[in-house]
Amino acid sequence: MNYEIFKAAVTVAVLAASFLLLCAISKSMAENYSIKTGRENTGVTGFSMGGREALYVGVTRPQLYGYVGSVCAAPGIFPTVDGNMTHEGCMSPSEFGFGSGPSPYVLMLTCTTFDGTVGDAPESYHNALTSNGAEHIWHELTDGDHGGISVRAHMYNFLRYIFKAV
Repeated sequence: MNYEIFKAAVTVAVLAASFLLLCAISKSMAENYSIKTGRENTGVTGFSMGGREALYVGVTRPQLYGYVGSVCAAPGIFPTVDGNMTHEGCMSPSEFGFGSGPSPYVLMLTCTTFDGTVGDAPESYHNALTSNGAEHIWHELTDGDHGGISVRAHMYNFLRYIFKAV
């Protein structure tokens, strides 16, 4: 597959997902609940593949999300080969940051040292963010695996950072 075509297709898919999050879900939330809007009141986080997508959307659309998190983020943002497949990626590690754009108020990556599902993908995202000068919280658990312990620890701390930040 041509890398440029793949990258364009992924970009369109992510923009569509971002549009869905902002328009459909946000609209439904606003219609049914009393919520605050705007970047300063909008966050995204996810687990595994959802964690990868939350990171990707948060980095590529920083003007929309003030709070970005991931738990055990799956590989696929960067080109890489792991024990399961070849990931063509949609950006290079050097592009993974905010440049002159706005940074999130909170950017938190949680992983475990014993995750046999996503391997070292979370650490590769952490290293790229560090190399690109993106301020973030690296939360590495020494206990647990690709599952509930990681998710609970992330959500507990991510939400504490969010509500402390406002």
